[in-house]
Amino acid sequence: MTYLKWVLTVLGLGTVLATGMVASADADYDQALKTAPQGISLDNIFVPGTTSNNQASIVNTANPDITGTQAAKVNNGKKQFGALWSTTDNHFDLTKNRKSSMWMYFGNTGKKAADGMALVFQNDTRGLAATPTYGKTVSGETLGVWGVDTDKKQTTPDKLASTAIQNSWALEFDTHLNTSTNYGNTGDADSFDVGISGPHIASNYPGEVSTYEMVRTSTLLPIYSVGYYATQTHAGTITGDYTMLSNGAWHHLTIDWQASTKQMTYTFDDKDPNTGKKQTGKSASVTLDTTKIDPNNTGQVRWGFTGATGDSYENNLVIFEEIPGLVEVDANATLTDMTQNKVVDNDGIVKGGDKVRLDYQLSYEGGKQE
Repeated sequence: MTYLKWVLTVLGLGTVLATGMVASADADYDQALKTAPQGISLDNIFVPGTTSNNQASIVNTANPDITGTQAAKVNNGKKQFGALWSTTDNHFDLTKNRKSSMWMYFGNTGKKAADGMALVFQNDTRGLAATPTYGKTVSGETLGVWGVDTDKKQTTPDKLASTAIQNSWALEFDTHLNTSTNYGNTGDADSFDVGISGPHIASNYPGEVSTYEMVRTSTLLPIYSVGYYATQTHAGTITGDYTMLSNGAWHHLTIDWQASTKQMTYTFDDKDPNTGKKQTGKSASVTLDTTKIDPNNTGQVRWGFTGATGDSYENNLVIFEEIPGLVEVDANATLTDMTQNKVVDNDGIVKGGDKVRLDYQLSYEGGKQE
């Protein structure tokens, strides 16, 4: 009989108390936490934004088969803004090649889902308090990062862009199409997705005027009136049907940053949530203009997730799996043929039927967590 003996050094990821609003009782929310995939603790990594209207919080998962895993609850109710940002010591380093992965959950309401969330890189001067400039109510169309299109009299996108999170790049996961184009809906913040056919993943710069275009529309009754609505330019778009995002399943995302070419590649659904097996997934790449997200050339950006909802909502959760520089470990493996009582070298041969033992020796070298 062949057997494996694993010698592992366990790395404690720590525990942090949940902060912010307590999640409301919701069968879908509970099920998401019970089926959560393995991830990491968010201790010293991410914290909720500091705006007074922020509903995001850190919650513990409830899957008995995993340990040390926490989730970022971005949204789970109507008319909510949520933001979770990296700590100062966990800035994303734009000067080095970086890869990160995470699991994302968008509820289970399909076509009724709203509104989605966004992965955001930003150097807004407000830092942890970065938010779109809302009026009396939150606009779900913004996903917590884009401009607020509630002024039907604005003829150019300058003011609109100024209400977004500044010096930012956002990768949106949009579950709800905002495609209203008639005069009666101008000023309702419901037109960014005109020309898009379904739920989608796309990116652009929320604080840039070039991201938006104002469209003129009018009505004859009861009197002739003119209004304007905004459309949004989508880059690196991945589209799908209404089972793409809000289908009651966890979805895996990998982002790959290449510093020399300034290219960001994002791959969605590249791992099976039940088995952990790698999948092809759907992928797109965009070249980032770092002067727009790092105008002072610091080489660093704050990063995290934002979300917003209007009259409808979904449960938006994120579990981080791989974070650059989280734990630096040196690992060595030794394979021993127990029957022959010898170490098997690279390219060595093991006879059929021999018992083998695989030993892993992990050495902790540093990082953001113990």
